[in-house]
Amino acid sequence: CVAPTVSFYKSTGTYEYNPEKAKQLLKDAGYENLTFEAFIAEGGAGIRLMEIIQAYWADVGVTMNISTGDSATWVESFTKGTCDLSLMNMTAMTQDPAHTLMQVVGDATNITGRIPDEKFNEYVLAGLSELDQTKRAQIYADLQKHVYDNVLQIPMFVANQTYGYWDYLEGVIPDPGQQLDMRILSIKA
Repeated sequence: CVAPTVSFYKSTGTYEYNPEKAKQLLKDAGYENLTFEAFIAEGGAGIRLMEIIQAYWADVGVTMNISTGDSATWVESFTKGTCDLSLMNMTAMTQDPAHTLMQVVGDATNITGRIPDEKFNEYVLAGLSELDQTKRAQIYADLQKHVYDNVLQIPMFVANQTYGYWDYLEGVIPDPGQQLDMRILSIKA
């Protein structure tokens, strides 16, 4: 839930890939012929990532149907709840985890999806309101462990940005939010 490039990141581990165990867990839970709908906006790496996820589900006998459309249709799929799964980019442009995590806190008003977990929301709000950096570090460490232990999110990857530019440009500052500040770019005289 917090990328390694963001303040207060704490490694929590990775989930085991075990299709046989997953099949057994689904069987024990009484799920057979499970099918669900995924939606992703056209363009970018999202479609390929959805196909990879689809293959993982297929390995355990679950059918994931993928639909694609423009960004407006993708937003509508969230707001109307017509898809069961999608992907989103949780960029922390400020390097503060609160910037990203506020997108998914329980009463968020945006479309990116909420995490309806009381403890998660408590951690996010505590991290947002704490000024002591040592205490914030502990809050976010506890939050990341809670997310991992309860599988509240499954981080897929962290995109690395590479910038190339001509030496006659000034003001190029690589940004963790994947957006250059065009207001400070200029051409050397």
